[in-house]
Amino acid sequence: METDAPCIMIYNGIGYDFYYYISDGDDGTERFDLTGWTDYEGNLAGEVGVPSTGFWLRIPEATCSTGSLTESGAVESDATTSVTIASGLTLAGNPYPTSLNLSEVVTSGLKAGVYSSMETDAPCIMIYNGIGYDFYYYISDGDDGTERFDLTGWMNFEGNVAGVVAPAGTGFWLRSTTAGTLTFSL
Repeated sequence: METDAPCIMIYNGIGYDFYYYISDGDDGTERFDLTGWTDYEGNLAGEVGVPSTGFWLRIPEATCSTGSLTESGAVESDATTSVTIASGLTLAGNPYPTSLNLSEVVTSGLKAGVYSSMETDAPCIMIYNGIGYDFYYYISDGDDGTERFDLTGWMNFEGNVAGVVAPAGTGFWLRSTTAGTLTFSL
C-alpha cells in the first residue's frame, strides 16, 4: 500500500499521518475484505484531521485514472471562522467552499514583514500550482496600485495586494515565526 495505493497525508505539526485507499482493509472484525481509507495498520479510518486543515493526496501513476475525491462534513455556516496558525509551518485551507481571496482574510497575531526582506522575514502563504509554489507575503509596506506602499496585508511577489489566489478546496502552507489566526468570512 505504501507504493501502490492512493494516499492522504495530513501534517500533524511534526510529521505526517498517512491514510491509504486499499481493498483489503479491516474494521476490527478481521474481515480484511473492505475497501476504504485505512491507517498504516490496514484498519479503516474514521474521521481524520480537523476542519480547515489541508492535506496532500498522492495518486500513484500505476493506479491513476479519472476519478474524484468527495469529502463529507459540515460546511461552515457562521459568518466568520478563524483558523489557528502555529509558529513554524501550518497546512491549512479556507473553511468555506469559496475561492481563496487573501484581500478578504483578516490576519491577527502574525508579525508583518517589509517588502525588502519579505522572502526571509515575512509570514508566507505557499500555494502549490501544479509545478511549484506561488508565494504571498504578509507585509506592512504593500501597494494597491496607487503607489502608497503603506498597506498591511497579503501581497504578491511584486508587493501588490493579493486578491483571489486559489479555487475553492485548495489547501496552502503558511510559514510564520509567530502564532496567530486567519479569519475567513462568507
